[in-house]
Amino acid sequence: MKQMRFYFSALCFLSILTVCILYVVHENKVAAVWSRDNDTDNGESGKTTAATLSRMSTTIAVPYIILSKNSTHVSTVKRPFKTQLNITNSPLITSVKSNMDQQTSIQVSSTAKGTPNSNLAHSSRNATRFVMSIQRHGFGGQNSQFNNFVEVINLALLSNRTLVMTPFFLHGGHVRGYTKEHMRNFNNTFDVDILRELLPLGTVDEFKRNCKKESIKVVTWDLTDYDKTNERTFKSLLGVDLPHHENVKLLSQANTTSQVEELVNHAPCLAMYEPRKSKLQINNRHLILNKVRSYLKRNKVVRDVTDQLLANFCDGKPYLAVHWRNKSTEDPCIFDYNRLQCTMAKFELSRMIGNITKAVADLQKKNNLSCLYVACPEWSTSILDELSKFIPKEQIYHLKRLPVNADNRKLLDDYYAASLIEQEICYRSRVFLAAGFSNWSNFVTKERDLEGKITFNIKELPGIPNYRTLNLL
Repeated sequence: MKQMRFYFSALCFLSILTVCILYVVHENKVAAVWSRDNDTDNGESGKTTAATLSRMSTTIAVPYIILSKNSTHVSTVKRPFKTQLNITNSPLITSVKSNMDQQTSIQVSSTAKGTPNSNLAHSSRNATRFVMSIQRHGFGGQNSQFNNFVEVINLALLSNRTLVMTPFFLHGGHVRGYTKEHMRNFNNTFDVDILRELLPLGTVDEFKRNCKKESIKVVTWDLTDYDKTNERTFKSLLGVDLPHHENVKLLSQANTTSQVEELVNHAPCLAMYEPRKSKLQINNRHLILNKVRSYLKRNKVVRDVTDQLLANFCDGKPYLAVHWRNKSTEDPCIFDYNRLQCTMAKFELSRMIGNITKAVADLQKKNNLSCLYVACPEWSTSILDELSKFIPKEQIYHLKRLPVNADNRKLLDDYYAASLIEQEICYRSRVFLAAGFSNWSNFVTKERDLEGKITFNIKELPGIPNYRTLNLL
C-alpha cells in the first residue's frame, strides 16, 4: 500500500511539472510572436500591419475621431500605433476604449493596407480590401463628382477598406463630356498626403492588379446608365472591366454598412455606382462628414499658386468673394439655345440686377472689406460691369485680372485647375456670397462652415424679390 501511494504521488508530481513546462513554453512562443508583430523599431518586414508600417516610421501615430461622452465636439487625436485597445463590436462604427485614457471614442481607422475590420469575421488579415467610386458617365460637373466621392470615403471608413483614387472629369463651364482629354488624376485635385492621414489609399492600377472582373462586387441604388458607364469610362479609359448589370447588387433592403458587407459576402473588391443616391443610415453622419471634409484639401500646387496670387491681391487686406452663377440663362442662352426663353430670362434678370449688385456693395461696405473677388463663368462676366456701378473697378477682381506669370500661367489657362484656384480664393475670403443652386458654391460653403467662416447665399440678400429668385439665381 505504501508503495502504491509513492507511485501515485510521483505520478501527480510529474503531471504537474509537465503542465508547468508546457505553459512556460507556450507563453514564450506567444511573447515571441507579440514582440515580432508589434516591434516597430527593428525595421523588419512582416505580414502584420505593425510590421509593415515599421518600414515607414519608428513611431506611428494614428488619427482617431474622438467623441466625448459629454460633448458632440469632434477632434483629431494622434495616438501611437502600439496603444493597446479594447475593441468592442458595433454594427456601424467600432467603439474603442483606450487602455491609456479610458475615453469613449469613435474609431475611424487610418492604418495601412491590410488592417482587418473587427466587425468583419470573414476579412483576411493580410489582404487589402478595396472600395471604388463609380461615377455615372457624363452626369455631373466636377463638384458633383467630389460630393459623390465623399460618400464613398464614408463607406471606406466604416467598412475599413482602402479607398481607390479614381480620376475626375472636367465637366463644367463650356466643357461637356467625359473623355480622356478631360480626365484629371485624383492628385491633380486633392492633397493625397493629407487624405492618407485619414484612411489608406490605393491607385486604379493597384485595384486592377488585385481585382479581376469576377471578384468585383458592385452595389447601387440606381442602375441608370450603368452599362454605358462601364463601357465608356471604366473599360475604355481606365481599363477596368466591371461586372454586367445583371450581377450588380441593388441595395433596396440594405440600410447599413454591415448589411452591405453581408450582401457582398465581405468581398475584397467593392465598388459603389452612383454614390450620390446613397441611402446608408450612418450614426453620427454629420460628424463623420465634417471629419472627412476636413481632410479633403486641394492639392499643394493649387494652394501654393493661390498664396502667390493673394500676395498681390487687395494689398493683403480681407475681401468679399462672390460666386455668380445665373443658371436660368445658361440653358436657353448658352447650351440649349432657345431664343424666346433666352430673351425672357434676360429680361427678368435685367429687372432685378440693380437690386443684386447694390446688395453686394452694401454687404462689402457693412463688413468693412476693401475688395471684391467675383468667380463666374466666362459668359457671365457682364456682371462685373453691373457691379462697377456701385463698387470702384479697381476694387473688383476676377480670374482675368489675376497676375499671370510663368509659374501660374499653365494652371490659370486650364479650366479645371483655374476652377480649383477660384474655389480656394473663395474659401479663404473673409465673407463668401454663394450662388443659389450650385455644387461649386456648396462645396466651398461646407469647407467654410467647418471653420465658422461667414457665408451667405445670394438669395438671402435684402431687396431681391423672393418670387423671382428661384429660377434666376
